[in-house]
Amino acid sequence: AYTVNYYPGLGGIKDFNYQSTYTTTATGLNIKLGTIWKLSNYIRTGIYYHSPTWYNKVKDEYYYSFTTNWDEGQSISTTVPNGGGIYNYKIVTPSKAGLVISGIIQKLMSINVDYELIDYSKGLLKSKDIGVFDNANKALKEKYRLTGNLRAGIELNTKPIMFRIGWASLGSPFGNQIHGNYVKNIFSFGASLKGKNFYYDFAIVKIYSGQQSYYMYNPRYSDVSNIKLNITQIVFTIGLMGTRYDENIDYNKYQQKPFEEKPSDNDKAKQQIPY
Repeated sequence: AYTVNYYPGLGGIKDFNYQSTYTTTATGLNIKLGTIWKLSNYIRTGIYYHSPTWYNKVKDEYYYSFTTNWDEGQSISTTVPNGGGIYNYKIVTPSKAGLVISGIIQKLMSINVDYELIDYSKGLLKSKDIGVFDNANKALKEKYRLTGNLRAGIELNTKPIMFRIGWASLGSPFGNQIHGNYVKNIFSFGASLKGKNFYYDFAIVKIYSGQQSYYMYNPRYSDVSNIKLNITQIVFTIGLMGTRYDENIDYNKYQQKPFEEKPSDNDKAKQQIPY
């Protein structure tokens, strides 16, 4: 139903191939600080701070190639830009800070909760070319928001098997938390078996995300694709151990130095921990 155009020495188009190649490499630095307080023998709390990551050497290498194969066997290739393109710039990611609380119940159960804050509007792009990232940085300030990540987990110690259950909610960079578009929720259940010389961990992880709008090309020229993720992961680990801690052995008598004054009963009580 369509007119086929033939060209002298080439014939008609047999097939064609389009390839887009894009590689990014970077070197960065950040600082992580934290501290833990022992509120009692059964409760711990802590805070932490992760500085922005300064990527001072980000390098993009890219090229686009188009190859046309013709009926009479000839192939014509075009690459843009000629020889490939390179662009160097800098990225500064947002910092984050968090609070952690953990508790231990009768050596049988541990509970951990942590919450961290991230202000995605603090991200920044830099380049030697003045004004190149002005619109991008303006969009970061206007569209992105302060949000948080919430994680909670419980471990039940029924030796030699331990059970774990966990939940995490990763907030949307646009401000939504717990539920909403671009929010990701992760549920996990696992168990571990510990022997004298080995351990085995097994977990099932379910990942859900709110609706995400994706454009393959410029929104002016392509329709939106609404994407929701529902992922199931199965994770397991097998490990071997040369030695292990035995609760039936009094290790203190092996750690005491010669001629050292023996610790008092009060000192021994201070050294004891509930786990």
